[in-house]
Amino acid sequence: MTKDEFRERAYGCYVSGFKQSVTTSNAGDSLAAARYRRYLQLRLNPWLEHISREALVVDLGCGDGMLLRVLQEMGFSNLRGVESSAEMCALCRQHFPEVEQGDIRQYLLKNVGTFDVIMLFDVLEHFTREEAVLLLDQIYRALRPGGCLFLQLPNGDSPFAGAVFTADLTHESLYTRGSLSHLLAISGFELSMVEEHSPEPTDLRSKMRWLAWAAMHRMIELCHRIETGGRSSGIYTRVMRAMALKR
Repeated sequence: MTKDEFRERAYGCYVSGFKQSVTTSNAGDSLAAARYRRYLQLRLNPWLEHISREALVVDLGCGDGMLLRVLQEMGFSNLRGVESSAEMCALCRQHFPEVEQGDIRQYLLKNVGTFDVIMLFDVLEHFTREEAVLLLDQIYRALRPGGCLFLQLPNGDSPFAGAVFTADLTHESLYTRGSLSHLLAISGFELSMVEEHSPEPTDLRSKMRWLAWAAMHRMIELCHRIETGGRSSGIYTRVMRAMALKR
């Protein structure tokens, strides 16, 4: 079986075989979904506040539409999306009927110099490193001058990375902050910011989680210092977010 054949079969049952919980997804109207979208708005707002709400934004691998809805709720009005999985695309079209189904690489080839912002959340890890360079080359060409790329992906510097990385059969590559910076530089991007996918202290429950995570963070950093004499990247959650700029 070739890699493409495997991907076609794996993505063909991506919801029914893996993401069964997506049927009550974070793009929906449940309280839990609204809470998670509010969390992402709080974390993304400092990165997006300088970007016009009329900017042309595309979410590559948009899944069930959760991130598109986050952006919509933040006031962005010029949104696009593309998703390869037919099952995921069907879920997304419940909220965003104009989302396209197809390969994101082919989509980018048709949209050179088109976008102000490209979102690549939970996507890059699905490609080999060689494929990732080619994908980032295409993203670079699809961005307008001064454009931004926003990423979310598993964090290889986390002691918990294995749980999120191995949970999905279609994951191919795992990056740390350092290797992500190197990968982006190959395609001409400058890594501008990286942050942890850590709790946001907005209510009593999240404040307790935030305090607990702060203590865990110090313990993980201490383990790094004991072993290596340094603190490593300082990014220790199992998932990280990053912003890259088109040079």
